[in-house]
Amino acid sequence: MAKPSPLSAEGLAGFAMRFLEKPAKDKLFIYVGTIDSHVSWRGRQPWLKLYHPEPYKGTFEKDVLGPIWEKVATGSRPTPPADRKRVLAIYDSTVSYNDSALGKLLATLKEKGLRDDTMIVITADHGEELWDHGHAGHGSSIKQELVAVPLVIHYPPLFGKGVKVRQGVDVLSLMPTILDAVGQTAPDTAQGESLLPLAQGVGAGYPRPSIASQYELAHAIRLERWKLRIGGRGEPELWDVESKEGEHKELSISRPHEVRWLTD
Repeated sequence: MAKPSPLSAEGLAGFAMRFLEKPAKDKLFIYVGTIDSHVSWRGRQPWLKLYHPEPYKGTFEKDVLGPIWEKVATGSRPTPPADRKRVLAIYDSTVSYNDSALGKLLATLKEKGLRDDTMIVITADHGEELWDHGHAGHGSSIKQELVAVPLVIHYPPLFGKGVKVRQGVDVLSLMPTILDAVGQTAPDTAQGESLLPLAQGVGAGYPRPSIASQYELAHAIRLERWKLRIGGRGEPELWDVESKEGEHKELSISRPHEVRWLTD
Protein backbone atom coordinates (compact mmCIF):
# COMPACT_ATOMS: atom_id res chain seq x y z
CA MET A 1 0.00 0.00 0.00
CA ALA A 2 1.34 3.41 -0.97
CA LYS A 3 2.31 5.73 1.84
CA PRO A 4 -0.30 8.50 2.22
CA SER A 5 0.64 12.06 1.37
CA PRO A 6 1.68 14.04 4.48
CA LEU A 7 -1.00 16.63 3.61
CA SER A 8 -3.82 14.14 3.10
CA ALA A 9 -6.40 13.46 5.81
CA GLU A 10 -4.77 10.10 6.48
CA GLY A 11 -1.30 11.64 6.64
CA LEU A 12 -2.37 14.45 8.98
CA ALA A 13 -4.32 12.10 11.24
CA GLY A 14 -1.27 9.84 11.36
CA PHE A 15 0.93 12.76 12.37
CA ALA A 16 -1.51 13.67 15.15
CA MET A 17 -1.59 10.07 16.39
CA ARG A 18 2.20 9.93 16.47
CA PHE A 19 2.25 13.24 18.32
CA LEU A 20 0.00 11.71 20.99
CA GLU A 21 2.63 9.04 21.61
CA LYS A 22 4.90 11.67 23.17
CA PRO A 23 4.44 12.31 26.90
CA ALA A 24 2.64 15.60 27.45
CA LYS A 25 4.22 18.14 29.78
CA ASP A 26 1.17 20.40 29.77
CA LYS A 27 -2.05 20.98 27.89
CA LEU A 28 -1.92 20.14 24.19
CA PHE A 29 -3.52 21.86 21.23
CA ILE A 30 -3.58 19.90 17.97
CA TYR A 31 -5.03 21.40 14.79
CA VAL A 32 -5.76 18.94 11.98
CA GLY A 33 -6.76 20.96 8.91
CA THR A 34 -7.61 18.57 6.11
CA ILE A 35 -7.91 19.76 2.52
CA ASP A 36 -9.02 16.66 0.60
CA SER A 37 -12.58 17.89 0.04
CA HIS A 38 -11.30 21.21 -1.35
CA VAL A 39 -10.49 21.11 -5.06
CA SER A 40 -8.58 19.46 -6.51
CA TRP A 41 -10.56 16.32 -5.56
CA ARG A 42 -9.11 12.85 -5.91
CA GLY A 43 -11.43 9.88 -5.98
CA ARG A 44 -10.90 7.74 -2.88
CA GLN A 45 -11.50 4.01 -2.79
CA PRO A 46 -13.40 1.98 -1.76
CA TRP A 47 -15.97 4.78 -1.48
CA LEU A 48 -15.83 5.91 -5.10
CA LYS A 49 -16.91 2.43 -6.26
CA LEU A 50 -19.75 2.50 -3.75
CA TYR A 51 -21.00 5.93 -4.83
CA HIS A 52 -20.51 5.34 -8.56
CA PRO A 53 -20.46 1.60 -9.35
CA GLU A 54 -21.39 1.93 -13.03
CA PRO A 55 -18.69 2.12 -15.76
CA TYR A 56 -17.39 5.59 -16.58
CA LYS A 57 -14.98 6.88 -19.18
CA GLY A 58 -14.50 10.59 -19.23
CA THR A 59 -12.66 13.63 -17.95
CA PHE A 60 -13.33 12.85 -14.29
CA GLU A 61 -12.39 9.19 -14.16
CA LYS A 62 -10.03 9.54 -11.18
CA ASP A 63 -10.08 13.14 -10.06
CA VAL A 64 -11.46 16.67 -10.44
CA LEU A 65 -8.56 19.03 -11.00
CA GLY A 66 -8.54 22.73 -10.17
CA PRO A 67 -8.08 24.21 -13.67
CA ILE A 68 -10.89 22.07 -15.12
CA TRP A 69 -13.13 22.71 -12.11
CA GLU A 70 -12.68 26.46 -12.52
CA LYS A 71 -14.15 26.19 -16.01
CA VAL A 72 -16.99 24.02 -14.69
CA ALA A 73 -17.72 26.43 -11.83
CA THR A 74 -17.80 29.47 -14.10
CA GLY A 75 -19.99 27.70 -16.64
CA SER A 76 -17.47 27.97 -19.47
CA ARG A 77 -17.22 24.19 -19.71
CA PRO A 78 -20.42 22.17 -20.28
CA THR A 79 -20.92 19.37 -17.76
CA PRO A 80 -23.28 16.64 -19.01
CA PRO A 81 -25.29 14.53 -16.52
CA ALA A 82 -22.85 11.60 -16.61
CA ASP A 83 -19.95 13.89 -15.67
CA ARG A 84 -21.97 15.56 -12.92
CA LYS A 85 -22.81 12.21 -11.39
CA ARG A 86 -19.15 11.23 -11.43
CA VAL A 87 -18.07 14.55 -9.89
CA LEU A 88 -20.61 14.12 -7.09
CA ALA A 89 -19.31 10.61 -6.38
CA ILE A 90 -15.69 11.81 -6.30
CA TYR A 91 -16.59 14.64 -3.92
CA ASP A 92 -18.54 12.28 -1.65
CA SER A 93 -15.61 9.86 -1.65
CA THR A 94 -13.31 12.62 -0.33
CA VAL A 95 -15.76 13.32 2.49
CA SER A 96 -15.91 9.63 3.43
CA TYR A 97 -12.11 9.48 3.28
CA ASN A 98 -11.95 12.35 5.77
CA ASP A 99 -14.50 10.61 7.99
CA SER A 100 -12.36 7.47 7.99
CA ALA A 101 -9.22 9.36 9.02
CA LEU A 102 -11.11 11.21 11.75
CA GLY A 103 -12.46 7.90 13.03
CA LYS A 104 -8.94 6.52 13.42
CA LEU A 105 -7.85 9.61 15.34
CA LEU A 106 -10.87 9.43 17.65
CA ALA A 107 -10.23 5.72 18.20
CA THR A 108 -6.65 6.51 19.24
CA LEU A 109 -7.87 9.08 21.77
CA LYS A 110 -10.28 6.51 23.18
CA GLU A 111 -7.61 3.80 23.40
CA LYS A 112 -5.40 6.16 25.40
CA GLY A 113 -8.25 7.12 27.71
CA LEU A 114 -8.10 10.73 26.47
CA ARG A 115 -11.30 11.05 24.46
CA ASP A 116 -13.58 12.39 27.19
CA ASP A 117 -10.80 14.54 28.66
CA THR A 118 -10.12 16.18 25.32
CA MET A 119 -12.11 19.04 23.80
CA ILE A 120 -12.75 17.91 20.23
CA VAL A 121 -14.06 20.44 17.70
CA ILE A 122 -15.18 19.35 14.24
CA THR A 123 -16.13 22.00 11.69
CA ALA A 124 -15.46 23.33 8.18
CA ASP A 125 -14.81 26.72 6.63
CA HIS A 126 -17.38 26.29 3.84
CA GLY A 127 -19.32 23.80 1.79
CA GLU A 128 -19.72 23.35 -1.95
CA GLU A 129 -22.58 24.11 -4.28
CA LEU A 130 -22.91 21.16 -6.65
CA TRP A 131 -25.48 22.42 -9.15
CA ASP A 132 -28.04 22.86 -6.35
CA HIS A 133 -28.89 26.29 -7.79
CA GLY A 134 -27.44 25.86 -11.24
CA HIS A 135 -23.86 26.65 -10.25
CA ALA A 136 -20.88 24.73 -8.88
CA GLY A 137 -18.01 25.50 -6.54
CA HIS A 138 -17.81 28.04 -3.74
CA GLY A 139 -17.15 31.74 -3.29
CA SER A 140 -19.80 32.98 -5.71
CA SER A 141 -22.78 32.97 -3.32
CA ILE A 142 -23.84 32.54 0.29
CA LYS A 143 -26.43 29.82 -0.27
CA GLN A 144 -26.99 27.37 2.57
CA GLU A 145 -25.02 24.65 0.76
CA LEU A 146 -21.97 26.89 1.21
CA VAL A 147 -22.41 28.50 4.62
CA ALA A 148 -24.24 25.86 6.72
CA VAL A 149 -21.32 23.74 7.92
CA PRO A 150 -21.06 21.10 10.65
CA LEU A 151 -20.10 22.31 14.12
CA VAL A 152 -19.59 19.56 16.70
CA ILE A 153 -17.98 20.18 20.10
CA HIS A 154 -17.23 17.16 22.30
CA TYR A 155 -16.15 17.83 25.87
CA PRO A 156 -18.53 16.19 28.37
CA PRO A 157 -17.19 17.94 31.53
CA LEU A 158 -18.39 21.33 30.24
CA PHE A 159 -20.68 20.71 27.26
CA GLY A 160 -22.58 17.64 28.51
CA LYS A 161 -23.54 14.66 26.36
CA GLY A 162 -26.06 14.73 23.56
CA VAL A 163 -26.65 18.49 23.82
CA LYS A 164 -28.07 20.00 20.63
CA VAL A 165 -27.92 23.78 20.27
CA ARG A 166 -30.57 24.79 17.76
CA GLN A 167 -29.91 28.53 17.85
CA GLY A 168 -27.84 30.15 15.14
CA VAL A 169 -24.10 30.30 15.83
CA ASP A 170 -21.02 31.24 13.81
CA VAL A 171 -17.63 29.55 13.55
CA LEU A 172 -16.15 32.94 14.49
CA SER A 173 -17.13 31.97 18.04
CA LEU A 174 -14.79 28.99 18.16
CA MET A 175 -11.73 30.84 19.45
CA PRO A 176 -13.63 32.52 22.33
CA THR A 177 -15.28 29.17 23.11
CA ILE A 178 -11.99 27.27 23.31
CA LEU A 179 -10.37 29.99 25.42
CA ASP A 180 -13.37 30.05 27.77
CA ALA A 181 -13.20 26.27 28.18
CA VAL A 182 -9.57 26.45 29.36
CA GLY A 183 -10.20 29.41 31.66
CA GLN A 184 -8.76 32.13 29.45
CA THR A 185 -10.29 35.40 28.28
CA ALA A 186 -10.67 36.17 24.57
CA PRO A 187 -8.93 39.37 23.41
CA ASP A 188 -11.11 42.44 22.92
CA THR A 189 -10.42 42.32 19.19
CA ALA A 190 -11.88 38.80 18.82
CA GLN A 191 -15.16 38.46 16.97
CA GLY A 192 -17.82 36.07 18.21
CA GLU A 193 -18.46 34.96 21.77
CA SER A 194 -18.10 31.82 23.84
CA LEU A 195 -20.72 29.19 23.07
CA LEU A 196 -20.22 27.50 26.43
CA PRO A 197 -23.10 29.34 28.21
CA LEU A 198 -25.46 28.52 25.34
CA ALA A 199 -24.48 24.84 25.45
CA GLN A 200 -25.24 24.89 29.18
CA GLY A 201 -28.71 26.31 28.56
CA VAL A 202 -28.14 30.03 29.09
CA GLY A 203 -30.28 31.83 26.50
CA ALA A 204 -31.57 28.59 25.03
CA GLY A 205 -35.03 28.88 23.52
CA TYR A 206 -34.58 32.45 22.33
CA PRO A 207 -34.09 33.25 18.61
CA ARG A 208 -30.42 33.80 17.84
CA PRO A 209 -29.08 34.86 14.44
CA SER A 210 -26.20 33.56 12.38
CA ILE A 211 -24.44 35.76 9.86
CA ALA A 212 -22.75 35.15 6.49
CA SER A 213 -20.94 37.55 4.18
CA GLN A 214 -19.71 37.26 0.62
CA TYR A 215 -16.93 39.82 0.82
CA GLU A 216 -18.76 43.16 0.42
CA LEU A 217 -20.97 41.84 -2.38
CA ALA A 218 -23.73 40.42 -0.21
CA HIS A 219 -24.65 39.76 3.40
CA ALA A 220 -27.14 37.35 4.93
CA ILE A 221 -28.72 36.72 8.30
CA ARG A 222 -30.56 33.57 9.33
CA LEU A 223 -33.02 33.61 12.23
CA GLU A 224 -34.93 30.41 12.95
CA ARG A 225 -36.13 29.11 9.58
CA TRP A 226 -35.88 32.48 7.82
CA LYS A 227 -32.89 33.80 5.88
CA LEU A 228 -32.57 37.37 4.65
CA ARG A 229 -30.03 38.34 2.00
CA ILE A 230 -28.99 41.87 1.03
CA GLY A 231 -27.06 42.25 -2.22
CA GLY A 232 -25.56 45.17 -4.06
CA ARG A 233 -28.96 46.72 -4.84
CA GLY A 234 -29.81 46.91 -1.16
CA GLU A 235 -33.14 45.14 -1.61
CA PRO A 236 -33.90 42.35 0.89
CA GLU A 237 -34.58 38.83 -0.33
CA LEU A 238 -36.28 36.35 1.99
CA TRP A 239 -36.11 32.56 1.99
CA ASP A 240 -37.66 29.85 4.15
CA VAL A 241 -34.67 27.52 4.33
CA GLU A 242 -36.60 24.79 6.17
CA SER A 243 -39.33 24.57 3.54
CA LYS A 244 -39.34 22.15 0.64
CA GLU A 245 -38.48 24.97 -1.77
CA GLY A 246 -35.65 26.33 0.41
CA GLU A 247 -33.66 29.00 -1.43
CA HIS A 248 -35.45 28.27 -4.68
CA LYS A 249 -38.50 30.38 -3.78
CA GLU A 250 -38.10 34.03 -2.80
CA LEU A 251 -40.74 35.26 -0.29
CA SER A 252 -40.10 38.93 0.51
CA ILE A 253 -43.41 40.10 -1.02
CA SER A 254 -45.60 37.44 0.61
CA ARG A 255 -43.85 37.54 4.00
CA PRO A 256 -43.41 41.24 4.92
CA HIS A 257 -43.47 40.63 8.69
CA GLU A 258 -40.56 38.21 8.50
CA VAL A 259 -38.64 40.67 6.32
CA ARG A 260 -39.18 43.39 8.91
CA TRP A 261 -38.19 41.03 11.77
CA LEU A 262 -34.85 40.08 10.18
CA THR A 263 -34.20 43.61 8.90
CA ASP A 264 -34.66 45.01 12.39
